[in-house]
Amino acid sequence: SIFSEVSSKQIAEMQTKYETEKKERELKVRQLLLDKRKYMLIGLAFILVFTVIIAFLVLYQNKLRSFQKSLIAEQKLLRLQMNPHFIFNALDSIQTVISNNNNNELSVAYLSRFSELMRLILEYSKEEYIPLEKEIKIITHYLELQKLRFQDKFDYRIEISEQLDTELTQIPPMLCQPFIENALEHGIRHKTGKGEIVVRFFYEDNLPADTKPAQRQAGLLQIEIEDNGIGIAKTAGLNQKQHKSLATAITIERLIIFNKRKKRKITMDITDISPDSGKTGTKIIFKIPVT
Repeated sequence: SIFSEVSSKQIAEMQTKYETEKKERELKVRQLLLDKRKYMLIGLAFILVFTVIIAFLVLYQNKLRSFQKSLIAEQKLLRLQMNPHFIFNALDSIQTVISNNNNNELSVAYLSRFSELMRLILEYSKEEYIPLEKEIKIITHYLELQKLRFQDKFDYRIEISEQLDTELTQIPPMLCQPFIENALEHGIRHKTGKGEIVVRFFYEDNLPADTKPAQRQAGLLQIEIEDNGIGIAKTAGLNQKQHKSLATAITIERLIIFNKRKKRKITMDITDISPDSGKTGTKIIFKIPVT
């Protein structure tokens, strides 16, 4: 009976130990299942968040791309609007030259320059960027055309920095012409005596003069259009009907739209040259990121 009692006690202890280990195993299995579910939920949540972020980025990219296309289309439309406006002004100038002069050679020369300028305008105005040398070519043809119209009432100079590579440097087309037109129509036209227009192109940065154009990516191209006309203040005070430059308004709108798409902005400043400096006139300054 002592043996039976000891055996029963051992059996009871073993059974208790077995039950305890069984419960511990069940608890571990349950914990593993809970951990598995938790990790699955975390994984699903991560996938869901990742999917939402990807979807948001895709939608944002599509919206941005659509916005960019809209701005580019608007830019093209504005550039196309400048063509008939410019052609109208040029034809008006041709009419003035032909009606005021009986000189057939002068009329033929004017028409020849006009046709060459039209070819350049139509060729380059559809582009978002053109080489600087092309812009200078357009300006030169336009100024020569206007010298014939104004019968040498003004002189002009185009100053180009030696550091500028006019073939590699790219700028938006037709930036300068509308403001040269303004200088002629508003300033020099009403000036007593001979007028002058100076157009300057140079780098506006602190880099050494021998820095190569390809290394000036952080620099700015500065364009200055300066005239010795009567100035903005006097022009505003004239009672007669003023020449309205639609191209200037379009150019300003072009810059606003252009800057919406770029991190580095094109800036423009228009100043009235103070008579206190001994001169009169207007100065336009463009600062364009080098591309």
